[in-house]
Amino acid sequence: MTQEILARAAKEYGTPLYLFDLDALKQGTEEIKDVLGEEISLCFAMKANPFLTDRMAGMVSKIEVCSPGELQICLAKKIPMSRIIFSGVLKDEQDLELLFGGAKLPVFTAESEIQVKQLCEMAEKHGRRAEVLLRLTNGNQFGMDRETLLTAAKVLSVHPFVKMKGIHFYSGTQKRKAGQIQKELLLLDEVCLEVCEKTGMPVEHLEYGPGFGIEYFKTAKQWGKEDAVALLKAAGDCAKELKFGGAVAFEMGRFLTAMYGYFVTCVREVKRNEDKDYCLVDGGMHHINYDGQVMAMKTPYCTQIPSREAAGEKSYTICGALCSANDILIRQYPLREIKPGDLLVFERVGAYAMTEGMSLFLSRDLPAVVCYSEKDGYTVLRKCTPGYPLNM
Repeated sequence: MTQEILARAAKEYGTPLYLFDLDALKQGTEEIKDVLGEEISLCFAMKANPFLTDRMAGMVSKIEVCSPGELQICLAKKIPMSRIIFSGVLKDEQDLELLFGGAKLPVFTAESEIQVKQLCEMAEKHGRRAEVLLRLTNGNQFGMDRETLLTAAKVLSVHPFVKMKGIHFYSGTQKRKAGQIQKELLLLDEVCLEVCEKTGMPVEHLEYGPGFGIEYFKTAKQWGKEDAVALLKAAGDCAKELKFGGAVAFEMGRFLTAMYGYFVTCVREVKRNEDKDYCLVDGGMHHINYDGQVMAMKTPYCTQIPSREAAGEKSYTICGALCSANDILIRQYPLREIKPGDLLVFERVGAYAMTEGMSLFLSRDLPAVVCYSEKDGYTVLRKCTPGYPLNM
């Protein structure tokens, strides 16, 4: 994404602004698919970036939906039910009624025996056949332990309407060690084989969220593209050697979209208090959220427009416009002759930033969300939206 494209978007749609690079997103997704090969399919966890759901639907096999709101987005975008995995910690009766009353059903996940019973009762009520992925826990509140999952699989092995399609597993994010991912895949292979042995029912599908890491910050030891590709290849090679015999899908969100998003904010004031220099921008911590809400504790990738390469550097603390001493985006960041009206561009914000932030604090406007491709130019995904009506 060039500075010209970023600056032109800021001028046309205002700041603060989110901008996604669709060309880079497509190229990156194709590279991931090439590394994994045809044996492993991709599922997009749309929670990472719901604005890109329809674009990602054209590049991956499945879309993982985790809430009624996400389901409504998919319905509005006319994404076929056959492409949807309806996940989520809890499943409301009204949402299931909506789905079972429709022409086609998605694949469901079940996180508990209660949800298995719920799905069975709904299927019997409507006389509909449904497919379910049983979620295996990683030792937290999500999913079922191994014994409970096996019991649920036995129930489904004889159920007339609901079929166990496979296993769903996700253990966390920002993983950078191949050994951890390989260990999880081997465990899942063992569970799949046990289910087959004790129920007589083959496991057709393994839905695995590897949680590959993204390097959001500038660190002494950088985690670069070569490292990510090596991790991806190691995971893919291991998945291809599993013995249970079913299909494998890698479910990813952050790893697919994070690198291709930009947050553009405008410098409004530059000042000095006592012995510290401050740069105040119109965006803030309510708009941008990196891994674990650690803004100001680490240094993200940030670009100044215009760059003014010939000017001397001075370190600034970059602050947002909230009435909070915590609204600090970067501490002691080198800028060159920064002036009101300049732009600061935070990179690698294509996942979560636009939905995880405390956006409605102080009733400020929600920034516009725009995407760009060389073919189509700019496309507005959400206009700048007043926040105050939502807080009345």
